[in-house]
Formats: sequence, C-alpha cells, structure tokens
Amino acid sequence: MSNTCCDHPLRGEAALAAPHRRLEEEMGFDWDCGQPGSFIGRVEPGLIEHEIDYLFVAVCNEIPVPNQAEVSDWTYVPPPTLSRCLSENPSEFTAWLPYAFAHVRNHLSVVTQL
Repeated sequence: MSNTCCDHPLRGEAALAAPHRRLEEEMGFDWDCGQPGSFIGRVEPGLIEHEIDYLFVAVCNEIPVPNQAEVSDWTYVPPPTLSRCLSENPSEFTAWLPYAFAHVRNHLSVVTQL
C-alpha cells in the first residue's frame, strides 16, 4: 500500500498545480490542500531512490471516482489505523510511506475530526 497519488510535475508546471492535476486524474476530485513540508529520502536496497518529496494533506468530502487506468484499488485508512499498521506490518507498504506519514502526522488533526 502507499499514498493516494504522486504529483510528478510537468516541465514548467507550477508547484501547486501538479498535485491538483494528478489527484483529479487519478482519483476524480480536486481538493483543498495544506502543505506540511518536504523531506529528502533515500531508500535502498534494490533500486536506490534518492529524492526530495513535497507532502500535501487533502480533505475530501466526496466519494472518489478512481481512473481505472491509473488506480487498481483504493481504501480510506484513518490516520490512527495507518499509524498502527505501519508499526505492526511495515513490509506491507511502499518504502516511502513511513517517511511521508511521519512528516504529515502532526497535520492530520483536521482529518481525524471529520
């Protein structure tokens, strides 16, 4: 499992335009965002990934309509449940998700109150 989507900005695309575009393309909705920050991550063994990741937190009050060409499956996982699952079964998640979740955890109080 992993995060909802990655922005992958196009050449010349504004920094905040890419996450809006990608979430619409992948999950069928736009969002009000908060940007809790970024981190530099390096994950190995195997394929080495070393990159800067910008993190966004979105609140959506509608049911997503995933693009089947982009998304094979999805589920909503409440932040407290995700925290527990990351601790108990880290191998079930992509290597980046624990890093990203650690950075956004303090920005999730608005999400857990919904």
